[in-house]
Amino acid sequence: MTTLRSFSAFRPLLSLLIVGLTVLFLAPALAAQNLMANGTNGEITLSHDDGVATVTLADGQRVALDLPPTARVISLAASGERWYVGAVDEGDSGRSLLLREGAGVNVRPVPSPKVRDAAELREPRLLLDERGLRGLVWIEGKAPRAQTVRAARYDARGWRTVQTVSPVGLGSQMGLAAAALGDGAWLFAWSAFDGQDMEIQWSRWTLGEGPSPAQRLDEDNAVPDIVPKLLSVPGGALLAWNRYDGKSYRTLISRFGGTGSWTAPVAGEKGSLYPTLHSAANGPVVLYQKAWPKAWVVAELNGAGQVQRRASLATSRDERPLIQATTQDVALRWPNVDEAEAARIPFEAVE
Repeated sequence: MTTLRSFSAFRPLLSLLIVGLTVLFLAPALAAQNLMANGTNGEITLSHDDGVATVTLADGQRVALDLPPTARVISLAASGERWYVGAVDEGDSGRSLLLREGAGVNVRPVPSPKVRDAAELREPRLLLDERGLRGLVWIEGKAPRAQTVRAARYDARGWRTVQTVSPVGLGSQMGLAAAALGDGAWLFAWSAFDGQDMEIQWSRWTLGEGPSPAQRLDEDNAVPDIVPKLLSVPGGALLAWNRYDGKSYRTLISRFGGTGSWTAPVAGEKGSLYPTLHSAANGPVVLYQKAWPKAWVVAELNGAGQVQRRASLATSRDERPLIQATTQDVALRWPNVDEAEAARIPFEAVE
């Protein structure tokens, strides 16, 4: 009994330690990164150089975003010939959401939805369809471990009533991701503390019905599940995230189907960190950083999320590269590096 009482007394401290270590793990992944979106005219990229966020259009024209120096750009998305940027301003007067809409080199501010609790404000994700901006989902809160996931729809009349996707829970909510589904709905996923560790939560959101109740994606476990990323695919979506296996983090992938169910997660190699999902010539690919030996890896996936081929570049560069995959190889490039130094790596079959 003494042992049980001792563990019970220690458990709250252990829970806080897990959250703290998870936040430290997230820090490199949440730092300013290169962003990419595919518009009608081709690839649009966003990079940071000397504190300035610059959008590069498919024709090579560059647009420096007129944002305050206290703003952090979080998301880039495109619909047809228009592109959108979501940012969080952390100015002296308080945190606020900032949105921009671009048509070629012409950029205009877009009104932001009303934020209730801005002490914590992060991760605005743009919700688009063929008509352009249709909504936004983000995380807000009164304190670091008291966050809420909220969403709002946008139409010709402006922002509609803000809806709660996930209320304040037992601890932090972070790592928000969103993807459009083929039926006109959107899928959300994030990582939430359940009193013991971080678990992946999800919700399906429609313009008419709002969000479905937030629920855990996989069976409950005692290890952190963090940094989820979503990608729309025919018939549903793929989700990639990191799970600690007791010794190291691995990338896991699961598929969301039209019926609302998820497939059993497929685990990747040991030390596969910070996964992101992308569309490519042969279908979806996952990009992740390998912990040791240090490298960036692009892996082709089948419909179930299983790896078919890999391309790997050994490098100590931590900045996430932009990728362009063909049927034979993949190009990894960094916007602030001369194009001549862009690396092309052939895909190799996985045994």
